[in-house]
Amino acid sequence: MRILAVSNDLSFLSELTDVLKKIVPEADVIKETDPLMACKYSFKNEVDFTFADWEMKRMSFSDLTQFIKKERPRAKTYLIDKNAVALDALICDEFDGVIGYPFSLEELTKILKGEETADARQEK
Repeated sequence: MRILAVSNDLSFLSELTDVLKKIVPEADVIKETDPLMACKYSFKNEVDFTFADWEMKRMSFSDLTQFIKKERPRAKTYLIDKNAVALDALICDEFDGVIGYPFSLEELTKILKGEETADARQEK
């Protein structure tokens, strides 16, 4: 399993990757502070999951997920909502779910193990 974690915030990114490695120690967890580099990585490599911050420099979450979904349509993409983004503004088919911050180990475990979560997008 290959997981891509993307955020400009280094401390947040470290916390996210530590949690992901704890849940799935055998997974390759790739962390990127630059969303353009995350796109480049996903272009060259299979990605199973992407977890990304809403607010990033150089590229929006929406643009990042559109690119990854185009290159890797089976990849699951999740928004990490650390700033209480209004979910009404996120009505789109670009991503698979929203995860609150601070992280819920239970919620992330269900996502990575392929189980449905209460916070996953119900419109799909």
